[in-house]
Amino acid sequence: MVADPDNPLVLDILTGSSTSYSFFPDKPITQYPHAVGRNTLLIAGLQARNNARVVFSGSLDFFSDAFFNSAVQKAAPGSKRYSQTGNYELAVALSRWVFKEEGLPVSPQCHPVPSSGGKYSVQFKLPDVYGVFQFKVDYNRLGYTHLYSSTQVSVRPLQHTQYERFIPSAYPYYAGAFSMMLGLFMFSIVFLHMKEKEKSD
Repeated sequence: MVADPDNPLVLDILTGSSTSYSFFPDKPITQYPHAVGRNTLLIAGLQARNNARVVFSGSLDFFSDAFFNSAVQKAAPGSKRYSQTGNYELAVALSRWVFKEEGLPVSPQCHPVPSSGGKYSVQFKLPDVYGVFQFKVDYNRLGYTHLYSSTQVSVRPLQHTQYERFIPSAYPYYAGAFSMMLGLFMFSIVFLHMKEKEKSD
């Protein structure tokens, strides 16, 4: 297999060595092989934009019991011999990744919440302009779940019913208005009950 290097959705899981190539084993090589070196993908993964995952393997024997239990040794003389290959661990890791095993309620697991609350937060200031703003979170990392969130917020002046009943910064104006009312009330009482002195002949 050969993957397009410009495709951001493809994950190279297992590649060939720098001296490897892929061609028909029963035919002589008459033209340059299509898959050469590390461009040869033995196992590849694909994660779509909707977080669907699929794994492509170049051989079904890779997942067989015979390959799981077979002993391996490097071709170099005096190299260490291993009783089992790493195919089993890789196959288990691939199955957990492609089926998203951690997200399935197969067996209950306790995930402790850290002391910080487990939430990422940020505080920022909007521009001093009225309008409609969109806050977007687009986290896309190869092999991980794609996170996308969009929140729309409108910034507008408050209505007169949304302000506080008494604003602390307006206390001097309140005092001026009430003192003027009190002065007018006292002036009315004095003006209404004041009698002019009678003129004497």
